[in-house]
Amino acid sequence: VTRRIVLKMTTGNVPPSSKWIEFHNAYFQEASSRINKTMFVRFLEGAMGMRRRFVFKPEVLESWAGETLILASKDDQAAFASLGKLQAHYPRAQTHLFEEGGHHTFMFFPEAYTAVLKEFVERSDDLSIRKP
Repeated sequence: VTRRIVLKMTTGNVPPSSKWIEFHNAYFQEASSRINKTMFVRFLEGAMGMRRRFVFKPEVLESWAGETLILASKDDQAAFASLGKLQAHYPRAQTHLFEEGGHHTFMFFPEAYTAVLKEFVERSDDLSIRKP
C-alpha cells in the first residue's frame, strides 16, 4: 500500500504519449521496492519539517540579477495548484508549462524538458550559470 501511495503522490497519471513509460515504471518499481512504512513516515516528517522551517525572504530576490525559469506541467497534481503563488514570489521569472508529464516531466519527456532548459541557459544573460 505504501508503495502505491508514493507512486500516485509523486507521479500522478502516466501520460500515454510518453516514449519513456517503461523506463519510468521500471525506475519506480526498483526505487519503491526498497521503501517500507518507517522510511515513508520519516520522509513525510522530514518534508513537513522542511515546510515549517522554510521562510521566504523577498529581499534575497532583490539582489538577484540573474534570470529564473519555472517549469511546470498542467497535470502536476503535486505542484500545479501552487504555481500562481510561485509566480507571485518570482514576478520576473519566465514560466514554461508542459501540457503533460505530471511531477516527472523530466522523466516522461526528457527531450522536451532538456530543450527548454538548454534554450533558457543559452538565452540567459546571467553569466554566473555559464561555464567560464
